[in-house]
Amino acid sequence: MVKVKRLFKANCGPGARYISHTFGELGEFKAVIFQFAMEPEGRAFSSTQVIRGPSDSDLEVAVLKVAAIARDVRDHIRVD
Repeated sequence: MVKVKRLFKANCGPGARYISHTFGELGEFKAVIFQFAMEPEGRAFSSTQVIRGPSDSDLEVAVLKVAAIARDVRDHIRVD
């Protein structure tokens, strides 16, 4: 069993704050949808990642991809 929140928080970096996650569908695939915020800016983001298979390791890969996005989001946004 994957502890999604714990895995995300352990890999997202110090500037990202976990808000929530849900599971849904994106077309014919299952997906995990994250909401997170960047501190101290307080800007909120949502990111959806497809879960490529039925196993726990497939879910882990999806969570780690979103955590990498959260870790690097400052490199891709304008912060005034």
